[in-house]
Amino acid sequence: MPRLNDMMVATQVRHFKLWYAGIVQNWPLASYELTQIRNAIADTERLFADKGGAKMSAMMTPPADALADAIRAKDPKKFATAFTRLTASCNACHEATGFGFIKIRDPRLSPLETSPLSDESFSGK
Repeated sequence: MPRLNDMMVATQVRHFKLWYAGIVQNWPLASYELTQIRNAIADTERLFADKGGAKMSAMMTPPADALADAIRAKDPKKFATAFTRLTASCNACHEATGFGFIKIRDPRLSPLETSPLSDESFSGK
């Protein structure tokens, strides 16, 4: 069985990749990363219900849906607003499930040059 911490770390990397895909308007990648985040939420609910996982969908679905709408519309402004809502919902979920010490924020700049993701091209064009 996966460890909760491993799932959270993977989701945090996906959160960053989702943000960056939106910045460079790589909408297929943004859609893929959002789907992976939704899958992680479903897995966490199922595997870690005893740690508060059952609360996740109610908190995360509305902002994830708004983000999916922005991605489908290929609208960078709507994407930025919806991404900020998703990030706030992540933090609200962390608080509600006893992980409030994990505070996620919208990325401020791309750390790609020094990150483990520096070998991946994010260009959507």
